[in-house]
This record gives sequence, C-alpha cells and structure tokens, in this order.
Amino acid sequence: MRKFLLSLVVLTVSLMGWGQSPTPSPTPDPEAVESNVGVHIEPFTDMVKLNGSAGTATVAGLRIPVTPRYSAVVSQWMVPNLNSTFTFGGVEYRERADHIFPKAQVLIPLSAIQVYAQGGLGARRADGAGNEFAYVVQGGVSVAVGKVGGGTVVIDAKGGFLGSGSLKSPGTRLPFGSSGLAAIGVGLKF
Repeated sequence: MRKFLLSLVVLTVSLMGWGQSPTPSPTPDPEAVESNVGVHIEPFTDMVKLNGSAGTATVAGLRIPVTPRYSAVVSQWMVPNLNSTFTFGGVEYRERADHIFPKAQVLIPLSAIQVYAQGGLGARRADGAGNEFAYVVQGGVSVAVGKVGGGTVVIDAKGGFLGSGSLKSPGTRLPFGSSGLAAIGVGLKF
C-alpha cells in the first residue's frame, strides 16, 4: 500500500512539474491592464434635480465593472416629494474619450473624460401603495479632475428619464434635470 501511495505522489508531483513553464512569464504592463475589471465595487451617490413638482432625488448605488466598458449597476432613488423609492438593476456602457477621438489634440487629457449610457429596470414603492414597474435611462459625461484621499474626484453631467407605471395606465414619467435635461454632480471614485 505504501509503494502505491508513494508512486501516486511521485506521479502527481511529476505531472505538476510538467505543467509548469520552464521560464517565468513576463509581468504585464500596469498601464495596459484595466485595474478595476471585475475586481472591486464602485459605490456612487448623486443628487438629481427632477423636472416639475418631483423636486430632487437622492441616488445611491453600486457599479460592478465586468469589462473595461460594461458594468452592472444597482441603484436606489429616493424622491421625497413623491413619497417614493425607486430600485433598479441595470447595465452601463462607458467609453473613454481618447478611444473615441484617438488623434484629437486638446488641452486636457482625453483619458480623463468618459462618455456613458445607462439603463435599468426595477420597481417604484410609494407610501400607501404597492410596487409598480419602473425604469431609468440616462447618459452623460464624467471627467476625473483630481485625487483626494486615495480616491478620484469626478464631475458628472447627465440627462435622461426616470419613469414608472404599467402598460395599462400611463404612469409617471419624470424627466430629470433643469434646463436641457441636464444634472451636474460631483462624486468620489475609489
């Protein structure tokens, strides 16, 4: 029995050694590797001005990068004037401006500017009422302007729609933003 176990161990060790490369592989260039792909979660928060009597919404969420361009997004919108909470799950697409305009010559580095589009489906929960279908569609531009305490300060300008209701009833469609459906926010990204 001992000879069998010894020969099994020797065979296993030799197979493990056979699978190893004889020379170490080179260390990847840190500039070429996207550091946040699938590695961590990016929390975010925004204050969004909604049109009409809806007032201001407070948005809190998580962005989970899956690839350098696509992320899964979970967010919750609290709208006190409507006595409602909107909860969404969705997808975000981001592209750096230096990928869109590779030969452009501007005063600021284009790698600090990102253009994005985001969409999500979820539910609206109002006081005294049940859940109803809700959606959010938004897009915008974010610019990294500096670093503070290990994080990057980001200025964000976006526009889009927040809505709820069912196919049977018209529901509530709330375009957010003041003039030109734009909302400006400041965030910290780690």
